[in-house]
Amino acid sequence: MLLLLVSFIMCIILLFLKKSKYRNFLTHRDIILSITIFLSMNIVFFTHLPVTADRSVSVFLLGHLNDNSDKAMTKEEMTDFFVTKYVKEYGAIERRLHEQIVSGNVERIGDSYKLTSRGKLLVRVYDVIGDLFGVNKKFISPRYQMTKPKKEV
Repeated sequence: MLLLLVSFIMCIILLFLKKSKYRNFLTHRDIILSITIFLSMNIVFFTHLPVTADRSVSVFLLGHLNDNSDKAMTKEEMTDFFVTKYVKEYGAIERRLHEQIVSGNVERIGDSYKLTSRGKLLVRVYDVIGDLFGVNKKFISPRYQMTKPKKEV
């Protein structure tokens, strides 16, 4: 909402400048392009930095390795730490369920959760995106099995 508000204010300022002595420097196309670029840059920034820092398993594991840079760790140690800290102590499942309820993709029924029709549509959209970009479907639907498992990096 803040981004939309700032974009609206930016539009007003640019329109005001268009009617001032700077009118020869700005066209309506310049105003539209400026706001579009501003919105796009902010969305890319937000989705690549704060969202990644909040959600990324990779960032979490890199931070743990950094905190323990004086020693090497096995994959099992990393897995145990991840499950204990990220999933259990930090409530990863609870956080994700809460955001999906707020988004309208999941509904809570007593102590259980169920996918809504909006959530089913979103899974279908991600299924198509997975097809288009070659995403391993096990990350979209855990029961999906690849016919040829990809080599892990």
